[in-house]
Amino acid sequence: MLTETYSFGIYSPGFSSFDYFPLIPWLGVFLIRAALGMSAYSSRRSLLPWRLPGTFVNAAGRHSLLIYIAHQPLIMGLLYVLGPAK
Repeated sequence: MLTETYSFGIYSPGFSSFDYFPLIPWLGVFLIRAALGMSAYSSRRSLLPWRLPGTFVNAAGRHSLLIYIAHQPLIMGLLYVLGPAK
């Protein structure tokens, strides 16, 4: 059975998913938090008075988007190469 989903939170009664979050009401939550963040951090200074140590976890956190984008083709390539070696 094919179920249709829409990004505005309207879906059929038979629809179920673990990772589907409708646009409404979460867009409102995002906009409220963005406005609060802009007012709370208007000075653009860190709330921590000290500098965090240069550990692997901190470096990975600073470059998490690059790591996320790079690991996808690496894993797919590895699976492609190892696939025939069953």
